[in-house]
Amino acid sequence: MKSTHELKHPVNVVHNSFGRSMFNLQLSLIKALLLIFVSSTACASSIDCSKAKNVAEKTICGSEHGYLVNEDKKLNRAFVKLLEVLPEDQKAIVFAEQKKWLRLRDKCQDDRSCLSERYSERRQAIVAKQRELSAYKPDNTDLEALAQFRMTIEQNMLNDKEFPLENAIEKYSLAKEIFSMGHFCFNSDDLMERPKKVTAEEWAAFSSLATYSESIKNSCPDFSWLDVDGDGQRDLLVRSYASNAFFEAVLKRTGKTFGDVGHVFEDMWQIEDTEEIFSWDCKGCDEDAAWVRINGRVYRAFRNGRFGINEVFLLSPLRVNIEAPRLVVKYGYSLRVVFDSSVTQPLFAYNSQNKRTLQSAITKTLEKLSSQSETPPSQNSSPLCPIPKGTPKQERSKYTRYADGSYPFEAVADFPIWIAKQCHIARLLSMYAYSEKTGIFAQLLVRRSDAEFEFSDSESDSFELSGRRYVVDVDSGLARSGRWAQ
Repeated sequence: MKSTHELKHPVNVVHNSFGRSMFNLQLSLIKALLLIFVSSTACASSIDCSKAKNVAEKTICGSEHGYLVNEDKKLNRAFVKLLEVLPEDQKAIVFAEQKKWLRLRDKCQDDRSCLSERYSERRQAIVAKQRELSAYKPDNTDLEALAQFRMTIEQNMLNDKEFPLENAIEKYSLAKEIFSMGHFCFNSDDLMERPKKVTAEEWAAFSSLATYSESIKNSCPDFSWLDVDGDGQRDLLVRSYASNAFFEAVLKRTGKTFGDVGHVFEDMWQIEDTEEIFSWDCKGCDEDAAWVRINGRVYRAFRNGRFGINEVFLLSPLRVNIEAPRLVVKYGYSLRVVFDSSVTQPLFAYNSQNKRTLQSAITKTLEKLSSQSETPPSQNSSPLCPIPKGTPKQERSKYTRYADGSYPFEAVADFPIWIAKQCHIARLLSMYAYSEKTGIFAQLLVRRSDAEFEFSDSESDSFELSGRRYVVDVDSGLARSGRWAQ
């Protein structure tokens, strides 16, 4: 039986017990938060080379031209950016992953190639996660802009089925609003005098970029002005070109400053962790981009073209674009084989029968392309021509495709052509170009089916193709915009 003293203040007894429990819980939480803070500081801090504590860190600090030190800083910056958008309940998991990666990195010891690979892999993983979390989600205004863009193209088709897309882009183009200052390297011999069309505030912001001259002089970008976000202040468009690839950035201006944008110029060649930049690789391609305003918003209309199709993404500047409004225009073609009687062809003598045979093969191939999705020639594994009995396994691939590809041209389709009961393998090549004056730039290549991939001129023929295109379908919707759009 409990004493009178024990029951005197039962409520206070419960309250005090609860208070002690809460105190213990708060203490545990403080310890946990402190542990997370310490872990995050360790995981998200660049290496202090004055305190390098193991072989891997000493190797990083001693790398030539500080290459691995820069990689460590870039990884640190990417990690910090990830933490800014990461939900609180996921941070402990990411910290644990980072600590695990640090142990994996340290196993590289003094192998610089291994360390470089570890940093590259980790940064790609972190950037991918950060981009997914911070990606811009197109809203109703964007969808209305897409619908308006599509309607304009469909209206243009009533009078022109060849260039309705190009005419629509021209209608919404902001080319007349853009002021280009040309290329600047921020070298001592650059003419640094304010152009008349640039305000004093804009020039002050632009001049502040001299701080990053060491990075800028490696790319000497083209600089232009355009208000991309509708705040009444023109922003700076940065465009650079190297190794057949274009790199673009948009620097948001606030008065006389762009803020801390040094990383943009550091990462012009490694764009995956810079949200201000997008790029495209134009090594044998049909791609371009235009600044447009549709439904009151500014977009970078990026066009990616190939034989039979043009797709245009409306990219929102100053955003991470993963899923974006996309418009797709599909084309049919009327092509004619140009059979020049003055040119001696090793395989096909000039005569009306051969000309009809080639033309028929091209027409059937175009019909097939428009009715189904073709397997890229480089991936085709089915024989196009009969494989003779006894052909060694290693030689059978020459009967499945014309040849290995070459980057300046688009290999549209490989197909068989029968002449005099003998099977030949042909390839339709697109030159990644189409003009109002001449139409398509394309070729038909034909070789003997038994010729090796490194065949001689006597074993192949080539013919120019002429013709025009016409729109057969227009579609639109949201789609992933690809690596080039960031």
